[in-house]
Amino acid sequence: MPKISHVLPPRVIIGEGVSQGLGAEAKKLGMTKVLLVSDKGVEGAGILTALRQSLEGAGIGIDQYLGVEPNPLASQARAAEKAYKDGKCNGVVAVGGGSVMDVAKCVRVMATHPGDVMDYELTKGGLAKITPNQTPLICLATTSGTGSEVSVGAIVTDDKTHIKRMIISPFVMPSLALDDPKLTVGLPAFHTASTGLDALTHAIEAYVSNLQTPLGNACALEAIRLISGSLLTAVKNPGDLKARHDMMYAAMIAGIAFSQNNLGAVHACAHQLSTEFGFAHGMANALMLPPVMRYNLPAATKKYRDVAVALGADPHLGESKCAEEGIAIVERLRAESGLPGTIKEGKGAKPTDLKRLAAQAMGDLCHMTNPKPCNPAAMQQLFADAGCEGA
Repeated sequence: MPKISHVLPPRVIIGEGVSQGLGAEAKKLGMTKVLLVSDKGVEGAGILTALRQSLEGAGIGIDQYLGVEPNPLASQARAAEKAYKDGKCNGVVAVGGGSVMDVAKCVRVMATHPGDVMDYELTKGGLAKITPNQTPLICLATTSGTGSEVSVGAIVTDDKTHIKRMIISPFVMPSLALDDPKLTVGLPAFHTASTGLDALTHAIEAYVSNLQTPLGNACALEAIRLISGSLLTAVKNPGDLKARHDMMYAAMIAGIAFSQNNLGAVHACAHQLSTEFGFAHGMANALMLPPVMRYNLPAATKKYRDVAVALGADPHLGESKCAEEGIAIVERLRAESGLPGTIKEGKGAKPTDLKRLAAQAMGDLCHMTNPKPCNPAAMQQLFADAGCEGA
């Protein structure tokens, strides 16, 4: 039997109101002064007030960095690292979506490692450089999408090249995740939809990846099942806490799934849409998911049949027909949740260089575990199929 290696989160607490225990949990981890990493949107929504009170009530001091933006730059990670060190902090608390948690993970690494954050990205041998010597990190997700609170990596964009870079290590994973669905109730419908499609993409790509584990597959299928039954309810009835809970749980286990099985060509392409055109990561995934599923279908028909059944397709359909129905269900979920269906529709008419986008996608390591091998011509066609102008 082949050797299987799993990387699992140390501790996750999920449920309504669990964020209220932040101060007590931070104290258990030995934190006496934290850097609170977040963004202006979370601050404006009033989410941070009760969390600060919880920390202060436990006698824990607070400095903060609220400069994180979508698709964060390495310079933002550096600024947060400086705030951590200037404040003489000994712990990090991240409150936000995947971008916030990615920056916080970078701070965690750089708090105890020399050099610059970009010295630790994957293509520079970062996996071997990052040691278990880490400052404690608590993550509180305010979206149900990225699964970053349980994943082994952080993604930041190089300020000079505008290319997304991955910092990956088992030791990047947070010390604790407090997943409170109440923190997502105020999320606008568009962001609920785009982050939900992000989680769905994580689960589908993990399930059909050519790097397979039973644990990753089980988490992926359950995440798909939960999302198919709760995404539209969360979008259309934002106060429905059961739907919010199910989406948060789905996003979390989808994060576990792709940490075991990896991702694929959807992410390789979506990363380029984010850096080139400023697409939110989840929306970029939503645009690329159906074209990539169609491209992969001949190489993974049985796997896509399983995905389709988890999405609610009739299991008695023939294997190929059922798999194709799964793609149609994804497109319906995207449309009914209010997301655009093409790149042009999502960002307006913009001239694009398909060869450049394809070359950048080929340089993204995510495609290495795609079930069907990719090449520049195929990548160009995927962008074209997603409605990239000029195709």
